[in-house]
Amino acid sequence: MGTHNKYGLSRYIPAPTRRTVRQECRFGCVICGEAICAYEHIEPTFEEAKEHLASRIALLCAACHDKVTRGIWSKSKVASARLSPYCTHNNASFALEHPVQSPEIILGGATFRDPRSILTVYGEELLGIEAPEEVGSPFLLSGSFYSKNGETLELSIERNIIKIPNDNYDVETVGKRLTVRSGHRHISLVLELNPPNIVKLLSLQMRFKDTEILADSDQVRIKSIHDDSSFSMSGCISGASSCLDIRPNPYSD
Repeated sequence: MGTHNKYGLSRYIPAPTRRTVRQECRFGCVICGEAICAYEHIEPTFEEAKEHLASRIALLCAACHDKVTRGIWSKSKVASARLSPYCTHNNASFALEHPVQSPEIILGGATFRDPRSILTVYGEELLGIEAPEEVGSPFLLSGSFYSKNGETLELSIERNIIKIPNDNYDVETVGKRLTVRSGHRHISLVLELNPPNIVKLLSLQMRFKDTEILADSDQVRIKSIHDDSSFSMSGCISGASSCLDIRPNPYSD
């Protein structure tokens, strides 16, 4: 497979065009909503295209793309789905591999091994793990990740199912890494999956109520908007039932 077609058009689709395609397809396969996708030229096909037009490119997951490639589904089916993508009325989603061994969650510079409640703010659990109901059944990860201003839910994990709201600014999946952007060049979350039992939150900028949670490669930093107090942590915590539990300051106004 060559890197250019007969007109000299590169297979590389410019970043602004890819972002427009993701936004218009609502971050998932236009047919089924699977979030892990490739960019498919509809009409003309890539071999006949002279330019990359976002309106003529769709997101397709591997399974749906294979059906198109094999001729089981037509390009017209893809074109029709592109006009009303699946994720216009549903959230894009994909499933984590179900870990049957103790999970390891990496949040910025902090590692949590065999945790239960990882992050709770004012009594609401934002990141936690349900233990297996019986031997051999999977651990179940759930989490809620909000925007930097705390106004919108940008991504959720519901018992090992990652769900991407369709009103986000941009969400990009490349390999095992998922990047959520809340604005141009503003990354609010980078999540990386390392099956079977490691989930990495490499970068996080979010706010819940009056609490900011910031994570990078060095540390996790928790800051109160109300009184400007903060603390940070790094390193490893093993086997804790409650790792980060943020509660209101009883001495604040």
